[in-house]
Amino acid sequence: MKKNWFHQLLLSYLPVFLITSLVIILLFFVTISELAMQETRKVNRFQSQALLDAVDQTLLNVERTVIKDLMNNQQVETFFQRNAVADYLGEQTVARMLRDIGSYLPDLHSVLLYRKSDNTILTAASKIPVSEHPDLAFLEKADELAGGYWSDLREIPGDDGSIAPVVTMVKRMNPPAGREGLIIINVGVNSLDRILKDSVRSSLNYVTLHDANGALLAASGKEKDGKVVSELVSPYSRWTIKGGFHRESAYGVFSTLSLVWMFIAFLTLTAGIVWIVHVSRRNYRPIQMIINRLQQSSMLRRQWTGGDNQLAVIEKAIDSLVEQAAVLERQNDEMSEYRTRHYFKEWLEGSFPPGDPGKEVEQLGIPEDAQGYAVAVLEIDRHIEFASSYHSRDQLLLKYIVSSVIKEIAEQKRVLVWAEWMSSSRLGILLVAKPQETASGLKEVVYSLAQQTAAWLLENVRFTVTIGVSPIAGDLEEIPEAYEDAVRALSYKSVAGSNRVLSLDELQVEGQRPDYVHTLASARQLSESIRLGEESWRDEFAQFFRQLETDKPSSPELSRLLHYLIYQLQNEISELPADVQQVWAQDAMPKLYEGMKRLETLKELNRLFASVLEETVETIGLLRQAKAHHPMVSEVKGWIGENYADPDFSLMAVSEHFNLHPNYVSRLFREEFGIKFVDYVTKVRIEKAKELLAEGKAPIQDIALQVGYLRPLSFIRVFKKSVGMTPGEYRKNQQHPGSPVSE
Repeated sequence: MKKNWFHQLLLSYLPVFLITSLVIILLFFVTISELAMQETRKVNRFQSQALLDAVDQTLLNVERTVIKDLMNNQQVETFFQRNAVADYLGEQTVARMLRDIGSYLPDLHSVLLYRKSDNTILTAASKIPVSEHPDLAFLEKADELAGGYWSDLREIPGDDGSIAPVVTMVKRMNPPAGREGLIIINVGVNSLDRILKDSVRSSLNYVTLHDANGALLAASGKEKDGKVVSELVSPYSRWTIKGGFHRESAYGVFSTLSLVWMFIAFLTLTAGIVWIVHVSRRNYRPIQMIINRLQQSSMLRRQWTGGDNQLAVIEKAIDSLVEQAAVLERQNDEMSEYRTRHYFKEWLEGSFPPGDPGKEVEQLGIPEDAQGYAVAVLEIDRHIEFASSYHSRDQLLLKYIVSSVIKEIAEQKRVLVWAEWMSSSRLGILLVAKPQETASGLKEVVYSLAQQTAAWLLENVRFTVTIGVSPIAGDLEEIPEAYEDAVRALSYKSVAGSNRVLSLDELQVEGQRPDYVHTLASARQLSESIRLGEESWRDEFAQFFRQLETDKPSSPELSRLLHYLIYQLQNEISELPADVQQVWAQDAMPKLYEGMKRLETLKELNRLFASVLEETVETIGLLRQAKAHHPMVSEVKGWIGENYADPDFSLMAVSEHFNLHPNYVSRLFREEFGIKFVDYVTKVRIEKAKELLAEGKAPIQDIALQVGYLRPLSFIRVFKKSVGMTPGEYRKNQQHPGSPVSE
């Protein structure tokens, strides 16, 4: 039989392969282009949504600021009263307030106060009858638009004859002036146009903004010859924003070409498949005839995989039989070893079904009449670094070295030992006492073996291990419990330290069940101090980790406590400005989480958290100092610390002392520290009260007066709301730490 099949098949399939490959390559590039176009459309939609949100936020900011400053102003209410006596000074004060609002709202065109009782208009410049106002046509129907949405595009004539395009919102005053007084807010369309043009600078795409009737309000560029790919409607303003691309013809031609190429590629692939099937059937007929004859033999039928001739088939069948026999023998040896490891692991972990464990461990060769059994669990320290530092083959070699060292030391001490890797980082070790050896003697041997193993590895390899040792088990049934004790002892490595031998007796943790109340409270206090920028955060940080050393949490418990601390920090920093939140979310928090994966001991975690928080606090301080109002806010904060004990202390007192508007002071304070002014004053008073309660035995009433509360009941209510317990309970807890804590 001649070997001419190769050339025949090659000449049959090669043209189809070349053509199909070329088409697939072209299809690949066309597909990549189409994906790029889809992503461009998606980006355009996201951009349109962001611009619509920016426009809504601008309008909402203007609306809320104007309404907040005017609705609750006594002089504004006086102006709107039906029977109010003319008050020139009061009206001038309101006009000045309107000018002030316009000074810190650059998007605002103007604000009008319309008193319907006598048809009077008060602007930032004058008070005139409504009939003399240039915008009379709109003012006559303003009452119908009150309380609704922003108006469509309209034009306001100016005193100098100029025309200003604006959008308007009409709001009613609160009762009793609600039916008599209207607040008319005008926002210049030019500011909306500026938002779009500043955000969209590309010559390839454009964005337009339309009012509810479709009139063009603002645009980043001309939409002529453009292709609209996204259209969004604002639920707040009912306006529509449209985004698209210029050069519609090129965009459409490219899309059409993409579809044509896809169709051509589909036809080519279909033709290629049909051709390959046809050629395969034609060329396979002679081979099929030979195969049919060879398959008459049952042995060849089982071994046949497709050869060039009968001799090749027979030769391959014989080779296959020899190879399969060798494979089966090797698999049998491997399965025997695997079953031994599997039984050992299940036995230590207590996974055997109920019954006599001796029946299951007979094949392990472990004597049942020994004087005692001991279990140790060896764990590779910093296993993540170990796994990343060594190739998988090197890891297997190093683990084999660890097992060999333990067996060699055990042989020197004439003690029976079994060791198997329970996981990628933990080695289970079972030691059996010699017939003449006591349980106490076995305990000494176990400690000595563990210490020698750790010392040898420290000296000869570049990684360390920590070994948990169990109490001596009297019989086979106690071994799973001993294994649990060894694992539990190992879980305290985070507190006790790595590269050492641990046991529950040495750690003295039996029966301890800390409730972590003080630890959690310390985490909350630390997080709040960092948010407020207080220097005492370092002392509270040290107190938090001292409390952890006292509580002695296991590794899982320590991880949960540190995650709780990060959670509290996240909550507190979320109240601060966006630039501070960005520092925390993109730099500090990822470092903490990454470090918790790498580090294992409490000391290492202490250094990590101290370094990251120190850097974060310093960065937050620099961001605060960079703001123009920081010195003034710091001065206000210091003045609060000096005068909080004054019962009459209030936001109005601060505004009068620093000659600032109360709302302005309150807003800056919230932006700087993420806390309301009133809440901060309360915190300062409560912290001072806690100091006084912990230091002496002064009556609660005297302490209330010292921190600015005239009525003790008010002080007690505020203290319990802030601390979670009454002042008396807090004093008792501080002076007698063992007493119960009310939460």
